Amino acid sequence: MNNKKNVQLLFFISLTCLIICVGIPTVRALTISIQVGSQAGPWDTWLNPSFDYGIHDNISPVVIDETSGLSFAPGNSLTITYISGTVNAGSGWGWVDAAGDNLVTNGNTGSSGTVFPSKYMQDDWDTHLMELVGAFADSSGTIIGNPFEIGLGRTVIIPSGATRLQLGINDDIFRDNKGAFEIKIEGSPVPISGPIWLLGAGFISLFKVKRRKEK
Repeated sequence: MNNKKNVQLLFFISLTCLIICVGIPTVRALTISIQVGSQAGPWDTWLNPSFDYGIHDNISPVVIDETSGLSFAPGNSLTITYISGTVNAGSGWGWVDAAGDNLVTNGNTGSSGTVFPSKYMQDDWDTHLMELVGAFADSSGTIIGNPFEIGLGRTVIIPSGATRLQLGINDDIFRDNKGAFEIKIEGSPVPISGPIWLLGAGFISLFKVKRRKEK
């Protein structure tokens, strides 16, 4: 009798798991929206001394990792798109979108006498003042691969070892910056494996109980 009840219970559990799994829609992509403030640098220089820039008055980068729901599996792509908002580099400068100002920075020095983050984005030159830029990093904030410009939009491939995307502004003096960008990021969602695992475990347990009953 006990075996019969166990079989019925496990069958019910397995059936429930199957219903849950079937009920989960197939998600091909996930899109999140975030804000990047004008005083955010794309990486912390104290963690990346070989990628030094500016006068170190920037705030830390905007960080996107798997807690956002986006998967950071190597080889996956992330599409970053500017939506709205403008920024200003301070007194005397105009308000601009994520493509930045007309001033080309590249490996040049700014009015502070220091370089811009764009110095380390040589594959993407010409990069502009106040342009949206980014880098991949590991969980400690150490840069993985090469930093890159984004501007109004870009699709990037997640390199091996990266667990986060970091976003900021291309500038050398940040404290007088104003404004922010609204952007969206689209990519693969973090896989949902729980219900599938429960389904398999339920059927395995059901099979074991049935075998014991037959013996």
